[in-house]
Amino acid sequence: MGMKGAPSIGHFSLQAPLKSKVGVGLNVGNDTRGVLSTSSLAMSLSYYAPMANDMFLRFGFSVGAAWTKVDLDALVFSNNSDAIVGSLLSSNFQLLGNLGLSLHSKKFQMGASIPNVFTPAY
Repeated sequence: MGMKGAPSIGHFSLQAPLKSKVGVGLNVGNDTRGVLSTSSLAMSLSYYAPMANDMFLRFGFSVGAAWTKVDLDALVFSNNSDAIVGSLLSSNFQLLGNLGLSLHSKKFQMGASIPNVFTPAY
């Protein structure tokens, strides 16, 4: 709401079916909070498998990457000769991945997911 350094979040997501049982997706995002700015890009794939007359299984996974940058000019105590501050000058790259599985019927739904397949690097 106009406050200096307030968080700013922007995301774009697009999903579309390729065939009757396969779908694809694209996710693009940017989160800015204080001196940190993280941009991400991920591709998704999903599959729908009928199991019985009223039962089906869904599976999906997503893979991508994220880059975190530090705005050193915004730091009041910025000193480019400092070893710790110097290590912040380079962007931080990390892999993104998640997967999920769900079982559906008329009277029952169950699912499980792994939101972070790769260990985040902060």
